[in-house]
Amino acid sequence: MELAASMLWPIVGHALDASVAVPVEWSVVPILAGDGQGLGVFRVSGSARVDSEPRGWSVILKVLPATPGSPIGWNYPVREALAYERGLLEDLPPGLGAPRCFGHAEHGGQHQLWLEALGTDAMRWRL
Repeated sequence: MELAASMLWPIVGHALDASVAVPVEWSVVPILAGDGQGLGVFRVSGSARVDSEPRGWSVILKVLPATPGSPIGWNYPVREALAYERGLLEDLPPGLGAPRCFGHAEHGGQHQLWLEALGTDAMRWRL
């Protein structure tokens, strides 16, 4: 998957909480491969310049199909993006949270949902 620097500028800026962050280099690593059509979940990470200082960054990119259908269906692929756009995940009960959403766009019949990367360590949950 190829990503243009111009596409990453606003996403990296949000991820680094910087008004101007210039992506210098980046890589895309599949977390959950899709159907070979570019769909899936990916970790996009790299370095950027913020005020002449290099800084590392990492975000999650979900590429979802733009399939027609009812948004009330349980498997409507863009449901998560709509929940973020409508602010439904901003005011959750104590102890429950969602990653920040850095952007949502439709390109070439696919939805791209850019989310905060919460870390790489797997958390163990107790029953």
